[in-house]
Amino acid sequence: WFLWNLLPDDAGYNITGAVRLRGALDIDALKTALSGLVQRHEVLRTTYDQNADGPFQIIHDEPVYGWRVVDLTTNGQSEEDLLSEGARAPFDLRNGPVFRVLLIRVSDHEHVLQFGMHHIASDGWSMPILVNDFCTLYAAAVEGREAALPPLDIQYADYALWQREWLDDAALEDQLAYWKDRLGGEQPVTTLPLDRPRRAPRDRRGGTFGVQIDAEIVEGLRRLSRKHGATLFMTLLAAFDLLLHRYGGDEDIRIGVPVAGRVRVETEGLVGFFVNTLVLRADLSGTMPVGSLIDQVRDRMLEAQSNQDLPFERLVAALQPVRDQSVSPLFQ
Repeated sequence: WFLWNLLPDDAGYNITGAVRLRGALDIDALKTALSGLVQRHEVLRTTYDQNADGPFQIIHDEPVYGWRVVDLTTNGQSEEDLLSEGARAPFDLRNGPVFRVLLIRVSDHEHVLQFGMHHIASDGWSMPILVNDFCTLYAAAVEGREAALPPLDIQYADYALWQREWLDDAALEDQLAYWKDRLGGEQPVTTLPLDRPRRAPRDRRGGTFGVQIDAEIVEGLRRLSRKHGATLFMTLLAAFDLLLHRYGGDEDIRIGVPVAGRVRVETEGLVGFFVNTLVLRADLSGTMPVGSLIDQVRDRMLEAQSNQDLPFERLVAALQPVRDQSVSPLFQ
C-alpha cells in the first residue's frame, strides 16, 4: 500500500499468468466462473483506503473484476504485445479492481486467457490455486451444476487479523532479536564487478536465463547434499554464496530468499499475499572447505525458517539500513 501510494503507475508488483484454451468456448460460463472465483476469494474483491488511523481494507459484496476482450482477427496487435500490455498496466488499489482478466480471441476454437492481480492480493503460490478453482468453476458452469470445491475455512482478512495479533506477541520480539543478532548493525551492499553504475531508482525490467545441468552433475549434488544433511537448495545456495565471493571478494554475503509464509494449514487453499523474505547471511572469512560452507548454510537456513514469522518490512524498519534507491535494503 505504501509503495503503491509512492508509485501508483509502477507495474513492479503486478502478477500475471495466462492459459491457452482450445475448443469451443462458452463465454457466459466463463464469466459465471470468474464471478464465482472472485466471490470465493474475498481478497480479489477487496480495495484499500486510509484514514488518520492508517490503511484499511474494504471487502465488497459484489464480485467485481476487470474484463477486456480483444479479437485478433480484427485487431492489429499481436498476442505477445497484448499480454505484455496487460502485464504492465497499473492497478488502482483505492478504487479497484485488484483482479482483472484479458480474453484474447485467436480464432473460433482458440483463445488466450490472462489473469492479472496486484501483489497485495496474491503471490506465486496463489496462481495454481486460481487456475485450478477457475477450471473447476468453469466446468461446473458449462454443465449447469454446482462446483465441487471444498469450502474455505477462513478468508485472507482472517489471516491479516491473526498477523496483527502475532505482531503484538512477545514471540515476535524474540524473532526480531534473532535477526538483529544474525544480521548485525551494518548492512553492506554486495560488491560485484558491474559494467555500469547502478540506476537510481532501480529499473524493474529484468529477464531470466535458463541453464540445463547434466543429470550426472545433479545426482552428484544430491549425494553431496545428503552427505551434509542438507537439501539441494541449501547446497546450491552455498555454491551461489561462493560464486559471489569469488566475483566481488566480499566475505559477508547476504541473499534474500522468499518463503511461502503459509505456516497454517488453513491458508494452503487461499489466494492472497502470504510470502515473506528471509535474509540468509553467509560468512566466508578465512579458509574453509566447501563442506563446511554447506553446513553453515544449512544451519542458518534452518534457523531462519524457525524465525520466519517476522515480516520483512518490520525487519527493515528495525534495522534502518541506509536507503539507496539503486539497491534493495538488506540484500541485493
